[in-house]
Order: sequence, then structure tokens, then C-alpha cells
Amino acid sequence: MERVIAVDEDLKGLKEALASQGYDIVGLDKEEMKRADAVVITGMDKNMMMMEDIKTKVPVISAEGKTSEEIVKDINNFFKTVH
Repeated sequence: MERVIAVDEDLKGLKEALASQGYDIVGLDKEEMKRADAVVITGMDKNMMMMEDIKTKVPVISAEGKTSEEIVKDINNFFKTVH
């Protein structure tokens, strides 16, 4: 089963990196996020968009201060531990 990652629209490089790893990428639209297995937001937008109020049972990852490679590695490691 393909994993779905919701990614902030400003993180274009990360979207490409995740897609190259086989992840299905969706936006942060409420409906798209319902099918996401993880969510990646920019740290800058966190307060402005009230992202801390997101109600989700999947991990929400802040991209602030991280490279695309670091985030991809974190996501890969997370899914390895949850199978």
C-alpha cells in the first residue's frame, strides 16, 4: 500500500524527494489530509495557519531547520517502525 504524505505547498523540493521515494503527495486541504499517513508543515506557517490546532492521528512534522533529506529519512524510519 502506498503511503500518503500531506505536504505544505511551499515545500516543493520535499514533495519531489518524497515522490521519488514512492510516496503519494497531497496538499494540506482538509479532505486530502484525511487520507494522509503523515503531515509535513513549514515551521514558519505553524502559528499563522493555526496548524497546532490540527486534529489528526498521524504524525505532524515541522520542516523548520531540516533539509529535505533529513525529513525523508525521518519519515522512512517512522514507517519502518510502524510497518
